[in-house]
Amino acid sequence: MAHGSLSYRSVPALTGPLRVAVYLPPCALANRTRRYPTIYLLHGAATDETQWPAIGLAVTADRLIVQHEIASVIVVMPRSGLDPGDSSVVDVVVPWADANLPTLAAKADRAIGGISLGGGAAMRIVAAHPTLFSRLGGHSPVPSSQAILNQLASWGGVVWLDVGNADGLLSSTEEMARTLQADHGREELHVWPGRHDRAYWGAHVADYLRFYAGSWTSR
Repeated sequence: MAHGSLSYRSVPALTGPLRVAVYLPPCALANRTRRYPTIYLLHGAATDETQWPAIGLAVTADRLIVQHEIASVIVVMPRSGLDPGDSSVVDVVVPWADANLPTLAAKADRAIGGISLGGGAAMRIVAAHPTLFSRLGGHSPVPSSQAILNQLASWGGVVWLDVGNADGLLSSTEEMARTLQADHGREELHVWPGRHDRAYWGAHVADYLRFYAGSWTSR
């Protein structure tokens, strides 16, 4: 089976270098003129840019791409963006990726999501910057404020939420889903067996990638 590449980069920023994990699809080295849609994935609290690779991001992406279940995609996983005052994903990471990776730099070709605190951060980022991303995922996300949910309701993109049935964030995730379903109409909720841990998220990496790449499969 063909393999993509997983590398760790240092991105210049005014506050100091940001660490970023980057997955490039198997065809990226062979075809240097082609450009790809990009998924930005944020990690949870008390971890870093290695979380998504540790739960199988690269090997799962390789398999889905080779089996033609998803389009070839770039995945960017920064060690940043979780704090409410941290705008580095929008100000630093996305511009860096568009300048240094073979990305398709348009809203329709970008998705963002995250695990736990990163899921809540992704929701906040999209609410504040609705022209940057077309798909949003929250995987066991920390609760978002009503103001953020109101902004997402008028955003126009597609929202995915999921949570384990034994996760302490189950009720808040279900409540966010009900709010978005009532106001937004382009939201889906998945509740699967599991807790708030890597075993749960790792079991659903393929589901996440199918969602993020859902509108790109024909490319």
